[in-house]
Amino acid sequence: METSVASTLQRNPIIKVTGDNLDIYVRTGHKSLERSNQDIHLFASNIIFSRIVKPGLYSMVKPLCDLQSLTPELFFPSEQDRESLRRSYCVMLARILMGLPTYKWMRSVVPSHIYHPYQRQMSQRSEVFQLPIQMKNESKHEDCVDILDGYEDILTGIYNKAFGSDELFQKFKVVVGGDQLTRVRLEEAKLLRALATSPKRRFDDLQPFVVELWHVKQDFLEVHDYTVYNYSCNLCHWFLHLIHMEDVVREGDVIRLIPTLKYSLQFFFSHSRLSKYFVECLDFILKTEYLLSQMQRMRVLEGAFVNLRGGLGQNIECDLVKENSVRNQKDLIRALGANKTNKAIYRSTKAADTVADICSKVDESVSVKKQSTRHQIPKSVKDEVVIHQSLRALRPFFKETDRNCQGMLKVAASPLMKIDTKDFKYRIHQVVSRLFYGQNTRTRDVSDDEYDDDD
Repeated sequence: METSVASTLQRNPIIKVTGDNLDIYVRTGHKSLERSNQDIHLFASNIIFSRIVKPGLYSMVKPLCDLQSLTPELFFPSEQDRESLRRSYCVMLARILMGLPTYKWMRSVVPSHIYHPYQRQMSQRSEVFQLPIQMKNESKHEDCVDILDGYEDILTGIYNKAFGSDELFQKFKVVVGGDQLTRVRLEEAKLLRALATSPKRRFDDLQPFVVELWHVKQDFLEVHDYTVYNYSCNLCHWFLHLIHMEDVVREGDVIRLIPTLKYSLQFFFSHSRLSKYFVECLDFILKTEYLLSQMQRMRVLEGAFVNLRGGLGQNIECDLVKENSVRNQKDLIRALGANKTNKAIYRSTKAADTVADICSKVDESVSVKKQSTRHQIPKSVKDEVVIHQSLRALRPFFKETDRNCQGMLKVAASPLMKIDTKDFKYRIHQVVSRLFYGQNTRTRDVSDDEYDDDD
């Protein structure tokens, strides 16, 4: 693994690390006072190489920003953002209509892919490597500190192997991503070392810490709440934004990502002003728009997507790749049988990439098609006919009095209609203030001139 990463690093020293918990329940064959079932808590990580950002392309100087200038209105979608969302929504609706026989003619005019300036780079296949598993539990702060120490040691060793020193590691830093819990705990662990005497002990080379999109979308699916007309409009609004988010991910569209998250803020807040992913969206926007250098900003944006197959429209969320890696590592751990010691788990999961590559080559040689990991549910024509007939009889988008949904009498036609604008602004200011002060332990920036001198 280290040799492969080091050789790739020589071509491109810009990388990102993603991490997630790996929890597995082990049942013992014979229970006793000394032996019982175990809950094993581990931490798995991936390295992902940049496809857009290369050394020297973007400025490495952080912008000067103070809290007073960060007004809540800056986190609202601009008119340009709204127009971009409207155009995207139109394409999403047109693609749905194309499935109806009456609108098949639209296939010649509706774009299969929404263009963005980085389309070519984001269609390239991503280079992803699994890091050795760590016997740590991300729910504990002391273990999170150890995880970051492990990152420092592993990455320093890889950079030394590739370049003879860790100078480029210190210069370019490494972006760290994960789900909400991972992002919060690792960032808190870094703050615990803020007064350490050396940059390595302060984890200065690990920044920024960002949330990943698959978990944001997952929370988006869980939060929406539901008279007949209002309910139908509300549901359509949630669905339209969800398929828009999915299209942004598939295309790896770093241009539409921030406007999408700004709009998502309102959806999360409409569900609960204490929504944790409302905070995560604000954190992502704050860092990428106002706190990070141009290089770090683009690294965070492009690092949200991974393309394992290559080609247009083949990107998926970075943390979904991590979830698939965790599944592969769990398979290797289960295959150990009774020999589930820490050493055996470490050695087997360290070879996960190699094992997956060997299996892939064997399957290819014997013409065995790889099963898709994407969820595919067969359509039921009978079910569709029943749904069509029911909706036709209901006419959900006709405004009629005395038509209510039981238990859902106060649903607005749009989730955004029930937002108290004053409270929304106050909550943004409250969260941004806290997040800003948490990011204000800055290290010395590398200037563009300093980078040019090194060349």
